[in-house]
Amino acid sequence: TGATTASAALANLGGQSALPGVVSDGATGVKVDGNVAAGTAITAPNIAGSAYASQFATGGTGTPSSPWTSASGTGGIQEAINSLPVTTGNAAARTVYISSGYYLITANILITTPVTLRGAGGDSVLYVSSSLGSATDVINVTPTSSAEVKGITLEDFAIIPQSGTPGRYGINLDGSNNVIVDGLIRHVNIRQLGSNGVYVYSSGPSAWYGTPSHFTIEESAIFGGISCTTCGDNILVKHNLIGGTGTNTFDFVSGGTSFVLEGNLIT
Repeated sequence: TGATTASAALANLGGQSALPGVVSDGATGVKVDGNVAAGTAITAPNIAGSAYASQFATGGTGTPSSPWTSASGTGGIQEAINSLPVTTGNAAARTVYISSGYYLITANILITTPVTLRGAGGDSVLYVSSSLGSATDVINVTPTSSAEVKGITLEDFAIIPQSGTPGRYGINLDGSNNVIVDGLIRHVNIRQLGSNGVYVYSSGPSAWYGTPSHFTIEESAIFGGISCTTCGDNILVKHNLIGGTGTNTFDFVSGGTSFVLEGNLIT
């Protein structure tokens, strides 16, 4: 029965049915993307270095009227990130899957080491509470002073407010402590929040040659605009819809080499 139950659960992973490795070990009360009831003998997919955000939700059902909630205020996303082994290597080695559903955001999601946040498309919604403060971002990528963030992927999810324009930035790439390099934002729908959809800034030494470097933003809808006042090497912004209320700013530190703005619809 374990194999049958596992197959049924895997088929309900909101567009991620190709993911392998669902197993049963007799554990109880384990949720797989919120689709398995408490008491079902099934574990999470046993993919090394991965976690499913909805496993860590402690409340809600993943709907707009009852979004997933957790103690961190991120619907289980922060808890999933924190559960992964820390590495300074490739982000692909640490993946948080954000399956279809609504995740209530009442605090920022903090990323300090390489990671991939991967949703199932527009149905994976970071649902920003209307009470989120004007100085709080939805996703904050902030390296520590001792280690750069080399390799980060944010893809296939939406950032949508419950109502109004709460919060500050949708995605904040904060290089004040160290550099952010080799990154990708793709297929992310950021609706209008309190300020820019994507904001990038570094107050660090000019020897870092800017933040981010070797970074691509593509095929996304970014309302509130993109502000990058410390861009470094090899920045590619292509095939995006950029609109809403905000400014688009691209400034480069000394030593920055390549910037491509290609095929964007800016309204």
